[in-house]
Amino acid sequence: DFDLRYEGEVYKTIKAKTLWNEIVSHAYTSAEPGLLFWDTMKDYHNAEYCSPLVSTNPCAEQPLPDGGCCNLGAVNLERFVDENGNFKIEQFKETVVIATRFLDNVVDYNMDRHALEDQKKNAENDRRVGLGILGLGDMMVRMGIKYDSEDALQTIDQIMQIFRDTAYETSSDLAAEKGRFPNFDWNGYSKSKFVKNLPKSLQKKIKQNGVRNCTLTTVAPTGSGAIVSRVTSGVEPIFATSYKRRVKKNDGYGKTFNEYKVYHTIIGTLFGTDENLPDYVVTAHNIDPYFRVKMQGVIQKYIDSSISSTVNLAEDITVDTVADIYMTAYETGLKGITVYREGSREGILVSDKKEEKPATPTPDIESNLNIDLDVTPRAEKRPRVRPSQTAGVTRRIRTGEGTLYITINEDENGLCEVFTTIGKAGGNAAAQSEAISRLISLALRSGLDPHAIVRQLKGISGPNPTWEDGRLILSTPDAIGKAMDDYIQEREAMKAENRIEPPIDKPLITLAPEPGEDNGLMICTKCHNHNVVNEGGCLICRECGWSKCD
Repeated sequence: DFDLRYEGEVYKTIKAKTLWNEIVSHAYTSAEPGLLFWDTMKDYHNAEYCSPLVSTNPCAEQPLPDGGCCNLGAVNLERFVDENGNFKIEQFKETVVIATRFLDNVVDYNMDRHALEDQKKNAENDRRVGLGILGLGDMMVRMGIKYDSEDALQTIDQIMQIFRDTAYETSSDLAAEKGRFPNFDWNGYSKSKFVKNLPKSLQKKIKQNGVRNCTLTTVAPTGSGAIVSRVTSGVEPIFATSYKRRVKKNDGYGKTFNEYKVYHTIIGTLFGTDENLPDYVVTAHNIDPYFRVKMQGVIQKYIDSSISSTVNLAEDITVDTVADIYMTAYETGLKGITVYREGSREGILVSDKKEEKPATPTPDIESNLNIDLDVTPRAEKRPRVRPSQTAGVTRRIRTGEGTLYITINEDENGLCEVFTTIGKAGGNAAAQSEAISRLISLALRSGLDPHAIVRQLKGISGPNPTWEDGRLILSTPDAIGKAMDDYIQEREAMKAENRIEPPIDKPLITLAPEPGEDNGLMICTKCHNHNVVNEGGCLICRECGWSKCD
């Protein structure tokens, strides 16, 4: 039994195994939820004695207390590899020293710029900062080391140890220069398991001088920073060696594009092309997921906060694999884990497989001219009359325009009408949804296949996409289409013979048909290019820089 508690009070008791299976199943089908290992986070939190953790930021790399806020930066590892593939240790140390001092200065600079007094108070008392890394995948390529190799683990272990020790040495020096963070108390601070793993000499120095910042290291997604730096984000490997960039043409009313092949910067710089690459160049989907967790575990040893990262999985993996990865992450000492199974994000992933349509035969004009025209007048088609009483369900879906309530009703012949309510009566959103509902109802009572209506509605993009139960709702029409699709599938499942419940691996929502051309990546709802990847626990567009976490 597992108790659901809040502030010490038990609100509900459920079966732990049932909850675990639900989490794993949803992660498999929709890439959500990721997991936080809260006890591990609290055990390794340096300031748990004075500022206990209550939550994390959205990408989960920064656990925070009440009133806590992020102050993050990152060092580009790729810049510290020389032309011979050697890592420049001294230059790296100098940069970490400067970056640590810089972030500490940012705490003071932002002191009077916090939105809430609690934030200002916590920043003043804890001086929390989070220095991280990016460009790890590019660094490995420059050094000629395969990302998923023991050599890579040993290399990053040495680099991250230097990273951690230099940051903590610098913060202790700052404490001697400018003062400790006000909440510092060695008796409480030393209880952190992270502090206990610091070198004895460094612990002794901190006990004597104190430390300027309660926490110092964090690995954020660094999506925008990675785009600017043109390297891999956070601890991620290279996602793809090349991708296609689409640029709108001046003509064609914005519906036609020029398409270019763009190489990942390090690939283009070192090799010119992504054909016949050396064996040490590997991409995210070709890396064993368990090794990927192992790599993150090595880095986590030297990060006092947490790491935002995504383990990319092949589409054909099993639900049990997701469960094993989650369990391995916990046993490895990670503070959080997110997986993304290829194809599990619906509404934004567009298939590049096209069905070959049979060629339409060219009509023989002369033969057609010899055919007598049928001039018999046709009877006017009318929708069937709505019965006085119908039965159905009402569903609620959150959209970018507000909460949508959609009612789907049936008569003896099947689906017959749809009603929707959204926003205020008389508003633009309400008027549009009512118009869509009336046309759907008219089409249904005219005998049109409901699946055809769903295909037309799903996938329509709007200006304010939002997430609902692990799937992206692109617009109000998209929400109506998905609600109808859910209803149809449930009714069909109930009527099916010899089936108690749908198979686990069956998608909850069908994909919108007629896929367009793309490069196998997701489509950005802002710039509409197929350049969205799942990196660092966030959806990031390589084209325009949009990030779900911004």
